[in-house]
Amino acid sequence: MRDHYAAEEIWYADAGVVTRDNDLRHLISRVLQKVPKEVVDKLMDQCLILMPRTEEKGVFLSQKELVGKSIIAFPESLLEEPEAEREQTVLHEVAHFWLGHKSPLVARIDYDKQEEAADDLVKQWIREY
Repeated sequence: MRDHYAAEEIWYADAGVVTRDNDLRHLISRVLQKVPKEVVDKLMDQCLILMPRTEEKGVFLSQKELVGKSIIAFPESLLEEPEAEREQTVLHEVAHFWLGHKSPLVARIDYDKQEEAADDLVKQWIREY
């Protein structure tokens, strides 16, 4: 049994992307194939991934869509970054989700400790892939 999904499997599972943005879906699908299946399964079930585009004036998500969900939001400029940096950024944010970290916007946290833990997990995922 494989420990990781193929990028195509993640793509067809919608890659957790709610804006139907194919550039973001492609990036997420490629990156998530590097993390264990259990992480991808939890992410798809409990998280929404957003990238509002500059041509969008806003994005609305209903309470029904958000109940019990975390949100990972990326700026559109992420797609302009070098591939390695895009990949690192996505993996880093997924690591925060997997580790159950809190946002510094809503909780008093040890920011540096959370950042270090997320970086360490990304390194582990890449080593194991």
